Amino acid sequence: MDTFIKQIIKTINKYNLLSGGECILIGISGGADSVALFYGLFALSSDWGFKLHLAHLNHMFRGRAADEDAEFVRKLADKHDIPCYIEAYDVPSYIKERKLSPQDAARRIRYRFFEEIAANIGADKIALGHHADDQAETMLMRIIQGAGSEGLSGIPVKREKYIRPLIETGRAQIKAYLGVHKISYRDDASNFSDKYLRNRIRLELLPLLKQKYNPAISSNLIRLAEILQADNECLADHVNTLLPELAGIDKEKISIDLRKFNAESISIRRYLLRTAIEKIKGDLRHINFKHIQELVELALGNLGHKQLNLPKHIYAYKDYNSLTISRSPVVKQGRLSYNYLLNIPGITLIPAIGLQIRAEIAQRCQLGAYPAGYQAVINYDKINMPLYVRNKKTGDRFFPLGASGSKKLKDFFIDQKIPAKKRADIPLIVCGDEIIWVAGVRICEQYKITPDTDKALWLSLEAV
Repeated sequence: MDTFIKQIIKTINKYNLLSGGECILIGISGGADSVALFYGLFALSSDWGFKLHLAHLNHMFRGRAADEDAEFVRKLADKHDIPCYIEAYDVPSYIKERKLSPQDAARRIRYRFFEEIAANIGADKIALGHHADDQAETMLMRIIQGAGSEGLSGIPVKREKYIRPLIETGRAQIKAYLGVHKISYRDDASNFSDKYLRNRIRLELLPLLKQKYNPAISSNLIRLAEILQADNECLADHVNTLLPELAGIDKEKISIDLRKFNAESISIRRYLLRTAIEKIKGDLRHINFKHIQELVELALGNLGHKQLNLPKHIYAYKDYNSLTISRSPVVKQGRLSYNYLLNIPGITLIPAIGLQIRAEIAQRCQLGAYPAGYQAVINYDKINMPLYVRNKKTGDRFFPLGASGSKKLKDFFIDQKIPAKKRADIPLIVCGDEIIWVAGVRICEQYKITPDTDKALWLSLEAV
């Protein structure tokens, strides 16, 4: 028996991925990894009683090459008399519609496709071709991006119906197996483009680390992922048991008892907050360590305000001895009180007033005429992050551009003849308690551009 097949069996048994007799849907691109996965499971199918099906999605990124991939998969399925499901989806249009990255959009559509096919055919498992080198690359990528312990657990070996029987098999072993058996596969030219971070890690960073620092770096990263996966499984089990004891839960919000919550260790608190957000939001995309740590500080009363606005319209607010994570912002005195972390660079939605703030960082030399009104340019060199966008609160003071000193924000509004009923809705960009832009009106004198300015923050107030 091939060492490649033996390794698949070892991984299946180690992680209890399959027991025999399952209907397995294999996600197949036509590349070396997924083709090897198919042949590996096909070699086991008679002894293990597997019923195999293939699923291939043409993402319509690569024109004729993608059509040829689909035809390759069709012929492979016909050759081995395997049921095959091939579809094309206009992912480029989906990217424009949803404003997603190509990788995120393709992943969403691909997984939705797999799950629809699996449901239609009654598949027990969905097998994907991620391998050991993918795991090492993912670990390095997430270290670079600043992931926490859950992110650093890497690609899961199994999650719900999804299994990855090649996760302990290296790329070299896969290529050797295909070469020995003269099995053909398709090469995707985009895998060699330095446009993508993962490719640069695979083609540049990992070889450098192996050559200059540690030849065993890949196996060490894979072992770290395995350790953290096991640790996170234990943590998840504990938090899922603990959460109902600490919180009231419904579909729209989770209210956490802060007296019990703040008594837990910091690792439990962070994981519990992630779990609560996932239950309300449905996933943890766009939620990072910074957001979780701000929630921890909000729970402790260390932020100086009682509400945070998280990505994708998730809100958190503190009220006496509870912290509520909700799909809806808190309403105070008939108006929507908002306080959003400003995405820099990026877009920060303000659904309470139907506006958004676009932020970009630029070199001073790139700037044209000094904007005013609904755009502003701020001296980035003087900013202490993070910045927030909120509406006014009692006691606010402002140092308007061109003025000799600060004044009450109320008096500034009066000077600008802004009606009282509109003032609560005007967004304020703040650094701590200091207002650096009254959006659509004026910036702060102390944050103006000077001849010594290196970088500038460009802001634009826009309708959604």
